[in-house]
Amino acid sequence: MELGFFGQSLAVQVALAAGYLGYCTAYAGYRRGHLARDAIFISLVFASIASVAFVLGEAWGTVAAGLVALLTSLACACLWRMVGRKVWLWQCAHPEFIARMGCTQLGTGCCNRVVP
Repeated sequence: MELGFFGQSLAVQVALAAGYLGYCTAYAGYRRGHLARDAIFISLVFASIASVAFVLGEAWGTVAAGLVALLTSLACACLWRMVGRKVWLWQCAHPEFIARMGCTQLGTGCCNRVVP
């Protein structure tokens, strides 16, 4: 039994490739300080999104499902880059705002290390 990348199902291959492309899109220019585990886990987040999109797009065929998965992952990466990252970094820089809403855990830990 082949356990390598090409031995996996097409859905897994598409999800992993789309996840890595999503990571590259979302963090282009910001990846200098990322460790290998950062790249892996952020890619898996975008791969999860692509995997759901692949399953939802299978009704239109395999090729269409792959394209839907890729485009969904890239769209989410662009949305994260344009809006999500800025909101997250703002939240990290202003933990008192989150604390006023009753959340005590956000704004602590690694989030205190705000990187532009």
